[in-house]
Amino acid sequence: MPENADLLIGLYLPGDHALAAMDQTLQSLETGHHLLVLIDPNTSKSASAFVKKNTSLKCVASTQAGRPAAINYLTSHPASYYCFIDAGVLVTGKVIDELVALMNQHPGYGMVSASTNNHWGKQSLFEDQYPELVDVPTRRKEIMQLYHGERESLAPLYDLTERFFIVKAEAVTKIGMADPHYGVGYNWEMDYCLRIAKSGYECIWSKAHYVHALTVTEEDRHQSQEYNKQYFQDKFCRNQLLQKTGTYCNHCLGEQCADFAPADLITTFIDSSSAQTPLVSCIMPTSGRPQYVALAIQYFHEQDYPSKELIIIYHEAADLPAIVKAHPAIKFHQISRDSTIGEKRNMGCEHATGSIMIQWDDDDIYATDRISQQVAPIIDQSCDLTALHSTLFMDSQNGDFWQCSAALYDQMFVHGVLGGSLAYRKSLWSALSGYPDTSLREDADFLVSLLDRGARFQKIDGRNLYVYLRHDQNTWKFHTGRFISPHDWWQTDAPETLVKYLSAYATNEQKRLDTDHISPMVSCIMPTRNRRAFIPNAITCFLNQQYEQKELIIVDDGEDAIADLLPDDERIRYIRLTGRQTIGAKRNLAIENATGSVIMHLDDDDWISPQWIQLQTGHLLATRADVTGLDLPCFYQLDKRRTLQYLYPFKNKPWVHGGTLCYTRKTWESNHFEDRNVGEDVYFLWHGIAKKIIPHFHIGHYIGCIHEHNISPKNVEESCWRIIESEQLEATFQEVKSDLNETFRKEVSC
Repeated sequence: MPENADLLIGLYLPGDHALAAMDQTLQSLETGHHLLVLIDPNTSKSASAFVKKNTSLKCVASTQAGRPAAINYLTSHPASYYCFIDAGVLVTGKVIDELVALMNQHPGYGMVSASTNNHWGKQSLFEDQYPELVDVPTRRKEIMQLYHGERESLAPLYDLTERFFIVKAEAVTKIGMADPHYGVGYNWEMDYCLRIAKSGYECIWSKAHYVHALTVTEEDRHQSQEYNKQYFQDKFCRNQLLQKTGTYCNHCLGEQCADFAPADLITTFIDSSSAQTPLVSCIMPTSGRPQYVALAIQYFHEQDYPSKELIIIYHEAADLPAIVKAHPAIKFHQISRDSTIGEKRNMGCEHATGSIMIQWDDDDIYATDRISQQVAPIIDQSCDLTALHSTLFMDSQNGDFWQCSAALYDQMFVHGVLGGSLAYRKSLWSALSGYPDTSLREDADFLVSLLDRGARFQKIDGRNLYVYLRHDQNTWKFHTGRFISPHDWWQTDAPETLVKYLSAYATNEQKRLDTDHISPMVSCIMPTRNRRAFIPNAITCFLNQQYEQKELIIVDDGEDAIADLLPDDERIRYIRLTGRQTIGAKRNLAIENATGSVIMHLDDDDWISPQWIQLQTGHLLATRADVTGLDLPCFYQLDKRRTLQYLYPFKNKPWVHGGTLCYTRKTWESNHFEDRNVGEDVYFLWHGIAKKIIPHFHIGHYIGCIHEHNISPKNVEESCWRIIESEQLEATFQEVKSDLNETFRKEVSC
């Protein structure tokens, strides 16, 4: 290839399925220009070798899957114009040369494309059921006669056909890279076209030119369709850019929408650093562990690596937690119950759209930077796969943490790394034909096979990244502290980065609630005023608690006393005030009359599950925190009957929602509530003595109420609120919401 080509053509091969179609594309081309064959990493080694052997063209294999990565490789070479063509597209006649000439005639054209068939956008003039049977030369002549000289802007949708276009090098310089975060999916082409248009160039459809698409099926592309659609709106919708809504449009209207691509908010240039975060697919097989799956999903969401997806392979609905918030980056695939773990891992990789795979076992504990740390050496080409060594062990029966000597670790694990921690290029999996069909050592044997084939391997210290959980459902059975050589084991402290999660793993939480293994008395405090309609629901929530050692202190200063609503129960105490006091003063009074060593807020207008006290108290004491609660609470807006979630906007200080506060009495004794109605909970958190505040994540066990009589007003139109659209979450709260709606009806009637 000369140092600077006038035109450089890139022919994209997405995988083995397009081999025959690629040959037809090459036969259709009538050009003397330089051409690169861009081979996607999803293409097998044998297919890649076949292409390289049977063509004299230069063939290159991208390290990241998807068309954006291929485009970026193509445009990294010097040229004046770049033409991108999918394998399976027939470019008849002198279409390429004529379009380049058109761009030379019109310096303002940054991108041009042609008419085509079987495409969702306006460039598609035909829907062919059997495109292989079409007389393409005849069709081309008819289109030339019908549309001679006609051209049209690709606005308002910028619905470029990704299978064929030509882009000017000047325009590429202005916008940088095609966005690699779209992976193998769709919408990247609209993004690319839009950014060129917003950089001052015209994006043109030349109607009289025609390219013909044969049938090439790529099933995996649809896996990320919803995610990519939302990602596109995140980048170019004013509402998403300003974080005023958590909902998305089914279809973007482009320039027909007033909120589309505001010039002062969007970014048109993407530098090469974006290529450093290719899509990573986390593969999680599971069976009969819904309690662990919920935690594994939580760890996934909290990862600091931006471009990721989670593929969950399960047998039946009972394998999954009752509440799984819908998210475009999480995909579920069902497999037969008799499948091995190896088969499950293979199914996960088959459905993955990322170029890097990472094992995401359902029952282990992950730090927020696990993905980032493990994929960094793969991305910078230092190696092909990584795995962790020196990981800690946690005994779920008693919460003890264990470490073993390096020599014992090497003896326990193949090549001295934890098999469940593998991260590797997907191309390695494809070349090896996957994991062995077994349920024990399948990951270790997979690792050995990769190394035998010459894969470059790097070990990473996993002490602060990963905890290997030991419980009675582990596939590999052994006892921490005793296995092989007891003198090579010793107990150790939990990593600070993981301590907030630990209470969820105790099998007998009641025995771990304090250092004396005695369940402490928990005092629930409820300040109230003129909330008659809400009180029965609050009392029911308290009485339904599974935790035994509890009491409820109600402090009432309303004109409408609610003593007549209270049951004759010695665990419920009612303090009637004669004059009005603030919420802060009433909380202090309730605690002064409480007997518990743990204090928990139970507001009169909220709902809590029967496990709420147990979960909160367990987390407070297992983590040795001063205060716990939810930092992502859910709310039900009574008048509009919708569920929302509050995202606390200030990240520089730890915070939990006041209605979920749970703390030790000792903490309160050194830091009483301020005498105020609004903000007394935040003041309690941030003023006075320094406090260890560790939120928990039992989101589905609490729901606050938003109504016109809230003491602390809630403006749900602010950017820190988002509407929750999860069928499973809605189903979980359905009965609760029915009760709350009835409460609201009674309140209005009062």
